[in-house]
Amino acid sequence: MLLVASVWGVVRLVWTRGREAGIDFQFSRIRRTPNTVLSHRLVHWSARHGAQDQVVAALFSLYFEEGRDIGDAETIVECAVRCG
Repeated sequence: MLLVASVWGVVRLVWTRGREAGIDFQFSRIRRTPNTVLSHRLVHWSARHGAQDQVVAALFSLYFEEGRDIGDAETIVECAVRCG
């Protein structure tokens, strides 16, 4: 029981600090932990085109705020399109 309480304490802390930084964590929307190989490939590719920071921010938002599967090919394409 103590472990569960401490885990929820950490989640609350992350959520609170995120709100303070302007991040609207939506943990309840996350349905699975994705395989992030495609996401990492996109980040690597975007670095060669000067868009790495934008892509990382978009992937972060897609996963933590929208609860999207950032291991899904369609989501990766959407992210790339969003970031130009």
